[in-house]
Amino acid sequence: MSAHRVAGRVPAVGATRPRGDARGFGALVRRRLRRDPVLLVAVAVILAVVVAAVLAPQLAPYDPARVAPRIRLAPPGTVGHLLGTDHLGRDVLSRVMWGGRVSLVVGIVPVVLSAVGGTAVGLIAGYYGGIVDHIVSRSLDVLFAFPAILLALAIVSALGPSIYNAMLAITIVAIPSFARLVRSSVLAVRERSFVEAARSLGANNRRTILQHILPNTVSPVIVYGTFETGKTIVFAAALSFLGLGVQPPTAEWGAMLSEGRTVLATAWHVATVPGIAIFLVSLSFNVLGDGLRDVLDPHQVP
Repeated sequence: MSAHRVAGRVPAVGATRPRGDARGFGALVRRRLRRDPVLLVAVAVILAVVVAAVLAPQLAPYDPARVAPRIRLAPPGTVGHLLGTDHLGRDVLSRVMWGGRVSLVVGIVPVVLSAVGGTAVGLIAGYYGGIVDHIVSRSLDVLFAFPAILLALAIVSALGPSIYNAMLAITIVAIPSFARLVRSSVLAVRERSFVEAARSLGANNRRTILQHILPNTVSPVIVYGTFETGKTIVFAAALSFLGLGVQPPTAEWGAMLSEGRTVLATAWHVATVPGIAIFLVSLSFNVLGDGLRDVLDPHQVP
């Protein structure tokens, strides 16, 4: 009998119900949404922003780069411009919709990349321990010694301002947090009985890590990644606000916020609208993270 078959009979860490149970994960999610209207609103906001961003070419009333000096700084409610125009006469609603595409990509892609990289580093450090864990941990401590925003600014400044360099900087800054999270989970899981059973039956390190340890570290990574997405959207907006991220005339919420600050006294909506978009999306991802933490909690009562 193979180690895979024996270990496969051991329930996942903290599991409270069989996978095939109809009252399992899907039912728990629906029940959680019904009893938490704030979470439901957060999910609706995220879905609305994603739909608006994906369908921006069809839904946006104007080209986001279309300049119309004759209607510059038109207030919200102006005929044909629901959210007004900016200092160049560009439609704010169109730019917010198109900017959502960039902000979501810059917010989500670095989180996915850093989650993959951090998970790999954390698995290796936590499983092998010893000198490997010491070297990895000390390297992470070096990165943690620098404030995240300063480290990202240094990386972007060295590479040059662009959306791709901003995404690379955010990815590098976020990897240590994921690595430390996964490492701590691996240290708790690697001594469990099902891992010992797999080892005793001849499972090699690669198989033990991928089939028995990795699945038990996914839940905290998903939850933390959701929180990190909201933070990353704000982080990317900050880089664009400082001129180190997305470059004009590309529409992006942080860049729009930076452009609007110069006319804040006379046209408050130019900066306020993208600022509200950043706030709502970031808050919604944090609320979603709270909901996922409750749903994926192994001690959650069905």
